[in-house]
Amino acid sequence: MAASGSLLSLALLLLFIPSGSGDAAKKKNKDSESSSSVMNLSAIARAASSPGVPGLLAVKLACAVPIGVLQSMFSAVAMEQFGLPPEQNGYLMSYIGAISLVMQGAGIPLVTKRLSDRSVMAWSAAALALCYAALVPVSGVWGFAAILLPLTCALCLVNSVLTAAITKLNNEDTSDEKRSGTLLGLNMAVHSAVRAAAPTLGGAMVTGSETGASGSLSGFASIGALGVGCHLAALAMLPGVEALNR
Repeated sequence: MAASGSLLSLALLLLFIPSGSGDAAKKKNKDSESSSSVMNLSAIARAASSPGVPGLLAVKLACAVPIGVLQSMFSAVAMEQFGLPPEQNGYLMSYIGAISLVMQGAGIPLVTKRLSDRSVMAWSAAALALCYAALVPVSGVWGFAAILLPLTCALCLVNSVLTAAITKLNNEDTSDEKRSGTLLGLNMAVHSAVRAAAPTLGGAMVTGSETGASGSLSGFASIGALGVGCHLAALAMLPGVEALNR
């Protein structure tokens, strides 16, 4: 299946991407290639310390850690705690995907047109804190599925607002073309860092909180407690994030 998808992507690339589409960009960057670096730490530091950026990245990190841990441990917890076979575990993942699809296609435009970015972030962070609090005592798959609905919707809103805020910062400063790519790279680096650390953190939390036959439940509770703490921290940071006022 993966190989078929890769071959299809290659065929679409060969069919629809013009062969000379990158020549102009290569010519433009050729003169500055000798004086620039692929890993320019000073440029990254300047972009990360730009007005409004540290607050956005801090809020993004606080919101990303709990869902990263939950996603990394989801399959193991669902199969152990709920006794789901692999195919039903796949149905639950499809349910999450369907919620995200509907939310991104219809929910996000509907909400963001009626509320400011700061209001969306505040309500979403509060909703996420409540969802993770409800995750602590959950013991059945139907209760977990009910929690996933508002949790997924709120996460879609948070990601959309934070990405849009970083994009606005890019558009406001056109003096440095490379800064735009650096900011977007930092935005994605937060996801990458969380994905790298989440499996280790999640495994340590679940293993450290196991108590006999209820080990999985205790692990789920610890993930819920982490989510509550992180999103309360995000709520506390929001008043100081000036980029959400723009």
